[in-house]
Amino acid sequence: MPVKVSANSFFRYLAAQSTTRVAKVRRAKNIMEITREDYRRVDYWAGIREASVRLLLGTYNHTQFEAEVGRTADPKKVAHYGKAATGIQGWIGKKAVQAKPAKAVTWTESGLEASVTPELIVSWAGSGS
Repeated sequence: MPVKVSANSFFRYLAAQSTTRVAKVRRAKNIMEITREDYRRVDYWAGIREASVRLLLGTYNHTQFEAEVGRTADPKKVAHYGKAATGIQGWIGKKAVQAKPAKAVTWTESGLEASVTPELIVSWAGSGS
């Protein structure tokens, strides 16, 4: 039976010192077992990332994006999300950004499956793509 891990978890494991690798495996296992609703509690940036993807893909306009960011109730996230939202809107405003959804890819080797699931592909003039 293949072991499924996210690319982030796999790279964290590879970069870890040998003494912390077991902890990285346990964390990856715990994350893979939680529901989508609970995932937002362990992924600090999930809310702003999801709203940013919608903004870049054109599903949200700037007003909807700001409203979504404003719904953040966690006091620890409010200041960080606000700064990140200002930053992404400023970055988009300076460039002619084009975004499209990206396909998930799974890399398989010796019974290990590492999934790479990018949210989108972004390009702009001068970006080389």
